[in-house]
Amino acid sequence: MGHEWASITHNYLLVRNSAQVADVGSLAWGPAAISEDGVSVKHKFYIAALEPDPTLQVYEANLDLDPYSPAMCKSVFDLSRGWPQSLRSKRIRIRKTVKCPGIQSLQCLHQSHHVVTAFERRPQLLCWNYNSQLYGSAGTESIALTTVGNINTCGRISVGPDDGIVSAGEGGHIFSWYLGAGPVPHHHHGSKLGGKETHLPKAHARINVAELGEITAVAVYDPSSRYVMAATNRGNIAFVDFRVANGRALESKLGAHSEEITAIHARTPTPSISGGIMMPAATGAGNGVFITGSADKEVRIWDSRYMRKPLQIHKHRARVTTVEWSPHVSSMFLSASRDGVVEIQRWDAKATARRDGETRVQAHVMHGGAPVVAAGWNPDPRLEGTVLSVSAALPPPPPPDGSLVASPSIQVWRGEGYLNELRRLVSR
Repeated sequence: MGHEWASITHNYLLVRNSAQVADVGSLAWGPAAISEDGVSVKHKFYIAALEPDPTLQVYEANLDLDPYSPAMCKSVFDLSRGWPQSLRSKRIRIRKTVKCPGIQSLQCLHQSHHVVTAFERRPQLLCWNYNSQLYGSAGTESIALTTVGNINTCGRISVGPDDGIVSAGEGGHIFSWYLGAGPVPHHHHGSKLGGKETHLPKAHARINVAELGEITAVAVYDPSSRYVMAATNRGNIAFVDFRVANGRALESKLGAHSEEITAIHARTPTPSISGGIMMPAATGAGNGVFITGSADKEVRIWDSRYMRKPLQIHKHRARVTTVEWSPHVSSMFLSASRDGVVEIQRWDAKATARRDGETRVQAHVMHGGAPVVAAGWNPDPRLEGTVLSVSAALPPPPPPDGSLVASPSIQVWRGEGYLNELRRLVSR
């Protein structure tokens, strides 16, 4: 799988070595603040580090608002030669580390400075308030979202545009909470337990584990967070409707992938203006299009209204770890893999299911072969097209061909391929 169709140069690239972190479970962009000079943004992001010490890490990236200041870098060897030193580490700083044993994934609430964390085999999620603690001594673990029947979660969560939160539990259970908008979440089912505010689920459903398998990923499918997709370790997909009492498992797709589905994401971006035009916004359930990634090394695009076969198929060389639609341009998405590459693709309704080469617009190869375990778009329209990606330590032994593998790193970047695709959309 070559990248002959894709750009590998960058509009900008910031790199921070993370050799002290062996593996990462998840990442999320947090809130941004304009700096005093008015020409840059201080943007928080969060990383769930798994090994060697499970921690919630808070970082801050200082990003220029001028989107067209090209800093061309074509290979990881440029970085090893010190290209350019001013872009290495200095603009990505760690602000806080909080011990979180068992943390698996995290998501940010869109309308507050709260981070929702999920843990494997624990009957609750935790919300951390960093509204005032970014520069303080500690974050505040402010809210617990508990399951019913003391059912343990499997560490997978999804957050909708309205701050609706969905998490999967063991045995095929799916729970939904709604914390509302505003700087301090609220809910009429809230109570105090041990000095911590707790919330019971607003809705609860269950899929058929015997038929479909255990849940490995979930995704909110509509802006109201009432329609949910659950993917399983057997490569199947289930659709759950929380708009009816107690939730109801609707149809399912058997054999969506040949192996475990590792990531799933619905296309629900908001409109944005790029290059003087308004990009089309998708509307979730009304649009029907979603994307999956799997241990079978494939990324597949689906239309929920016609699930007989995927609309498009894209291939990586190793397990897919992340899939995510762009929050600003509804025709673009990214995928990350343990092959060390983050790809940006465009969805083309006219493309055949098996021809993916011409739809690839960016190949981010700067992790140098280190497995990319998480990636995500920056949601801020001022920084449209910016991506955060994190690679982990490559387990021994070294590659048999003796090739150079970079150290694990945290990278914030925007690709020239993304900007070229915007220009193509403007000109057509």
